[in-house]
Amino acid sequence: MELRLVTKTLITFFTVLFCVTSSVGWSLEIKDLVKRYDLHYKKFSDVPFSGKVKGQIQGSFKNGMKEGNWIEYHKNGQLNKKIYYEKSKKDGEWKEYNQDGKLISKGWYWKDYKMGDWVEYHLDSKVYSSYHYGKKDGLFESFDNKNQLRHRGMYELGKKDNFWYSYYGNGKVQEKGHYNNDKREGYWSFYDFTGDIDKRRTGTYKDGTKISD
Repeated sequence: MELRLVTKTLITFFTVLFCVTSSVGWSLEIKDLVKRYDLHYKKFSDVPFSGKVKGQIQGSFKNGMKEGNWIEYHKNGQLNKKIYYEKSKKDGEWKEYNQDGKLISKGWYWKDYKMGDWVEYHLDSKVYSSYHYGKKDGLFESFDNKNQLRHRGMYELGKKDNFWYSYYGNGKVQEKGHYNNDKREGYWSFYDFTGDIDKRRTGTYKDGTKISD
């Protein structure tokens, strides 16, 4: 009787232990999946994967497509990216961080396109841009690491268009004029670091080429 009880207890113990270790051991990571025709599958499976993945890249799949909130980490454990997906397309707020945990970009996606206002933080500058279907469109401004305005102008569907100003680090104007289809057009003024006009470059431009003083 006692032997039977001990045997039954051991069987129950090892069954529970197997279930626990199996659930831990079978925790999926993104590397455990394969991609076919834009859908994700478990390896050696023909059924689109639904479920969660953990590890360095974490998120959920539904019928083989990314859905909901996703988080990615750098190898050192610091947060890398946060994004929302709908049917495997970026759709929502985006935030990206460097390996030190500092924010380097934030903005919004709609159906995989950058849309609206974005800000990017570089080592020595900060850039504000507006996007329309993935292309810069609207006001563009960049500042140096002392928060001094360095560039201010307009984009239209990815190309410089309309007014454009550039500034030196001391705040003086470096150049000013207008762009048309990414090329200088009309009268442009250029200045040196002290504010004196650069006569060699200043003048009237056509299709990006100076044609007269």
